[in-house]
Amino acid sequence: MNGSSSAVDSAPLRHVLVVDDLQGRRAFGLDAATYSIGRDPTNAIVLQAEGISRQHAILLRVPGSGGYRYRILDGNSSGKPSMNGISVNSERCASRDLENKDIIGFANTAKAQYYITPMSDQEYIKYTQPAGFRSIKSEIVSRDDTGVFQDPG
Repeated sequence: MNGSSSAVDSAPLRHVLVVDDLQGRRAFGLDAATYSIGRDPTNAIVLQAEGISRQHAILLRVPGSGGYRYRILDGNSSGKPSMNGISVNSERCASRDLENKDIIGFANTAKAQYYITPMSDQEYIKYTQPAGFRSIKSEIVSRDDTGVFQDPG
């Protein structure tokens, strides 16, 4: 060995949420303190699937050993739970500190996988899209909506 470390060893740890729903698969780079998740377009991460609430969940950055991680909370910033709940690794919960490769279920119709992985700046920009930096207190845009996503097809 020549004593030099590989590019992967020196790449910073990144937090990434890979979402699968009716829009397909998307990877979101996470670095803000909070993210709202739900069907309403005011959310930082918008989900489109049957049974997704307008404001379904919140991702909250919390201190952890060696840095930080994210905690998933069911419901909105006022504490109102979603209609159809969340699960982590197939276990229903109201709140959970996420670990690398945890699988999050939203209403049993959309899912996401959470990763903490080394990525260079170039990889991070190439493979992830930024989540919208919107306030978790944003007003709901689609108040007339029934609360259930309707597949247009």
